Amino acid sequence: MKTALTARTRLVLALFVAGLLTVSCGSDAPPTTPTLPIGPQTEVFTGTLQVRGSNFYSFTVATQGSVNITLASLLSARPGPALSTVVELAVGTPLGTECSVTNSVPAAPALTAQLVNSLTPATYCTRIADLGNLTGPVDFTVRIVHP
Repeated sequence: MKTALTARTRLVLALFVAGLLTVSCGSDAPPTTPTLPIGPQTEVFTGTLQVRGSNFYSFTVATQGSVNITLASLLSARPGPALSTVVELAVGTPLGTECSVTNSVPAAPALTAQLVNSLTPATYCTRIADLGNLTGPVDFTVRIVHP
């Protein structure tokens, strides 16, 4: 009987010590500040472009570097065929409800960036606009890769 009591006492002491260790592992240190993501960020801008219309999307560049803007797709209607129609792809700075364009190129959908700029930290916008080539509304996807 004495051996059973000793084993039971050892178990209770082991649990007590484990509980104390668990409580003492807490930290009063303040939480750490989240770090900025490392590497380029990818944002996707989608919508419907009307005949003679334009759409823009704002994004923020955190550090100086290369910004790549790609017109990834144009579709006539869901699910419609992919189009190779040329539209304007631009970058600039937001100005109220518009995008004040600083650089633009005519672009058809492609797998590589059609517009590449080196930009400093700030808020920018990308714009897509009909150059007069659309005969009806199209769905678009623009990919923005930036630091």
